[in-house]
Amino acid sequence: MAFEGAKLYFGYNPDEAVIEFREVTVESAALRARGTARAWLQGMETGFPTGLVAQVALSDLRADPLGLFETPVTFQSGAMDLKLTLDPFRLSVGQFVLVDETGRRISAGGTASADADGWDLALDVALDAVAHDRLIALWPLALVPRTREWISENVTTGELFDVRAAVRLAPRTEPRMSLAYEFRGAEVRVLKTLPPVQDGSGYATIEGNTHTLVVGRGHVVAPNGEPVDMAGSVMTVPDIEQKPAPVEIVLRTSSTISAALSLLDEPPFHIMQKAGRGIDIAEGQARAEARLKLTLAPKLRPEDVDYSVVAELSGVRSDKVVPGREVLSDALDLRADRQGMTLSGPGTLSGVPFRMAWRQEFGPAQRGRSRLDGTVELSPRFLTAFKIGLPPGMVQGEGIANITIDLAPDAPPAFRLQSDLNRVVLSIPEIGWGKPAAQTGTLDVSGRLGTPPVIDALRLEAPGLSASGSVALEADGALEAVKLTRAQFGDWFDGKMELRSRGRGRVPAVVVTGGSADLRRAEFGSSGGGGGDSPPIQVTLDRLTVSETIALTRLRGDFSSRGGFSGRFTGLVNGEAEVSGTVAPTRGTGRTGVRMQSQDAGAVFRATGIFSRAGWGDGSGADPARRRQGQL
Repeated sequence: MAFEGAKLYFGYNPDEAVIEFREVTVESAALRARGTARAWLQGMETGFPTGLVAQVALSDLRADPLGLFETPVTFQSGAMDLKLTLDPFRLSVGQFVLVDETGRRISAGGTASADADGWDLALDVALDAVAHDRLIALWPLALVPRTREWISENVTTGELFDVRAAVRLAPRTEPRMSLAYEFRGAEVRVLKTLPPVQDGSGYATIEGNTHTLVVGRGHVVAPNGEPVDMAGSVMTVPDIEQKPAPVEIVLRTSSTISAALSLLDEPPFHIMQKAGRGIDIAEGQARAEARLKLTLAPKLRPEDVDYSVVAELSGVRSDKVVPGREVLSDALDLRADRQGMTLSGPGTLSGVPFRMAWRQEFGPAQRGRSRLDGTVELSPRFLTAFKIGLPPGMVQGEGIANITIDLAPDAPPAFRLQSDLNRVVLSIPEIGWGKPAAQTGTLDVSGRLGTPPVIDALRLEAPGLSASGSVALEADGALEAVKLTRAQFGDWFDGKMELRSRGRGRVPAVVVTGGSADLRRAEFGSSGGGGGDSPPIQVTLDRLTVSETIALTRLRGDFSSRGGFSGRFTGLVNGEAEVSGTVAPTRGTGRTGVRMQSQDAGAVFRATGIFSRAGWGDGSGADPARRRQGQL
């Protein structure tokens, strides 16, 4: 080492074998040092020392070996205790303390030895507290340079304390280093694409080739301006020597839902951009854990980052998951990865209890498209909330339905609802049909949740009833008509019919538009009676069976269920003779009586088979020239 000057003042006491260095001064570009020392020589009984024990006191130290440090390091004072043996060569430092201008201390100790194979070094260093910049200045450039560079770039400002470092060198092996430190008031950047952790505290370790950093406290400011607590986040580099080094990051966050989504919409996640939705999709609180695997490559492509996110959402409110429908939940689970995002849990949808799983796939073709699957309460409350204006009393009880809602941009949500109708009471008194709560069946409804909703398809299967068709609603959601293109009631009706609205709160009119019925088994009006709102019943039938031998075809009639089934009709007896008539309850029997009349009695008798050759006349045997049409 070249030097500009040196001073050495010492004295030797042969009786005690002690060398007293009263002043030691070295001046050079690489080292400036001043101090005193005392050395006790060992083995002098042989005439030549075999070693020594020394104490050194430094009053000034400045070190700047070429290429060792980024900037010169200086200390105001220091002390060292050491022991040196010459054969074999071994240097042991029991204590080495340096104090800088701020009064902070660096302490070290270790051993160094040499033999034919080379040097063996063990050095342990401790710092009570040090500023970030000071640590970097004291860190030799060639000692685990990648770790030094990462800490220099990503742990900025703040104070590091309780710093412990160890270096081990051995012949024919790579240098090994361990480092542990705590930090506070620091700005820590866990991932370059995310905002830095502010006012961070925690600890970090380097053991072998593994670097681990744990954030005990700190927050980031999300892109939407809200704080996100990052306590518990961990970054691990399994092998700091690998190029590029792999990194495993666990981000643990606590914030509002919008702040968490704002953070997760940054690179490399972009989860809301991929979903085609905004970060304001829901209100509430979120506790999230995001796990990332990537490398410290200069440039990262999205496909180079693997991640998964699990979050617990609480106090959730949203009118954007299902547009126009308010979702409320005390607790929902969110999961996301490179393939998509899922939101699941219990809650209410427009005030109706549900348990759902909302799935958003990622990819250009899926932007803005998602699906909600789950179960929902099937009850009058459901019909009211979704503005499905079925007749009052038609649906009672509380059952469970499976519901699927497909969401797409610029289109009303499409839905499908299916239920076994358990615990649901159904009633259509106008046709004498009902289902108690204990019976099951099948309900399958599909349509769109617009304003008003649109029900394109309806299928209902239950004991005594099989029907399919659609439901038309008014602009305000009130019922316009239930249109059944196929309806079967028990074994007495098979045809088409509609339930047409007569205004809110009124029982709808029944309009039969075709099919066949058997009057012998009919249950029209079986639940009627009394003075309540009795709807009109218009009937158009292809065939009405009256008895074993009599049927009416092309039947047209207007009826009422007030006090029992009654009304007037016209038709053809067995397809031949035109008749008109009335129906009315038969007193005391509970059955329906039919009275028919015709202007052509003979045609009626021939059609029924009562008289096969019935002709004109009134049965008096009068001259044919005076015959006139008979009446029935």
